[in-house]
Amino acid sequence: MMMGHAEMLGAWFGKEIAKKYRAGQLEHGGDVTRKPCLRHLQEEVSDMAVYLAVVQEQWARVDKLLEIAQTCSVEDRYKYITKARNIISHGNSDGITEEELNGDSVATMYSEKFNSTISRQIAEEVLDG
Repeated sequence: MMMGHAEMLGAWFGKEIAKKYRAGQLEHGGDVTRKPCLRHLQEEVSDMAVYLAVVQEQWARVDKLLEIAQTCSVEDRYKYITKARNIISHGNSDGITEEELNGDSVATMYSEKFNSTISRQIAEEVLDG
């Protein structure tokens, strides 16, 4: 019998939870049932809220870049599509990888850029092409 979409999601989620649980045991050790889970949960929920907001910002940038790609010259189209794909793959339009972002000079450059407002970032990325 073929598995439905909901069953496939459940199976995938079960495997991911088990993998994450085992990784957490290796990294942190001990019995999770004897740890201050509320504090850890609060930290994780805060992280999730930040990730959600950032993903929404990234997808807004992707949408804007693809909108521009639809109306710009054929010569410029590849540039905007590449920037959109970089955001999807790397989280930034420059295509800088997570490993590169962990380097001090690049991290400093991005932390300075982050200090500007999100709307300014979007405008700069679009206008800078």
